[in-house]
Amino acid sequence: MSRCKGFTLIELMVVLLILGITLSLAWPRLDRSYQRYALNSSAAQLAWTLREARSEAMLKGQTSSIRFYVSLNRYRSDEQSYYLSKGIQYVGQPTFPSRIGDIPVCSFNATGAPAGGGTVVLKNRLNDKKYIIVNPVLGKVRVSDKPPENW
Repeated sequence: MSRCKGFTLIELMVVLLILGITLSLAWPRLDRSYQRYALNSSAAQLAWTLREARSEAMLKGQTSSIRFYVSLNRYRSDEQSYYLSKGIQYVGQPTFPSRIGDIPVCSFNATGAPAGGGTVVLKNRLNDKKYIIVNPVLGKVRVSDKPPENW
């Protein structure tokens, strides 16, 4: 008589059932965490891209800009395109005064000053929002959970 060591099919099915139930209970919490992470990540990347455009303008001594394609959930610098993370989208149009046709544009001149300040609002599926704010005088870029004053 040989003794086989291992698991029976029923034992494996019970373990898989328990794992499935656990995952289905944990999924909403994991999705909330992912949505918050994606929003923070997208806002940080957009702020970094705006800061980089400002630095490039000062370094090269020429205008540098970021164009916002709201309907496509993307934006483009003079050199590269970026897409917002899955589940992240713009809230309305960015408020920069410059436009190329219907496309909002944030431009920085050779001194690093913007053509005008503005705000980009991003949201996730949970309706959490991040405000990426460009100061109209100095061109400094910041990310906030709250809209800018006088909004």
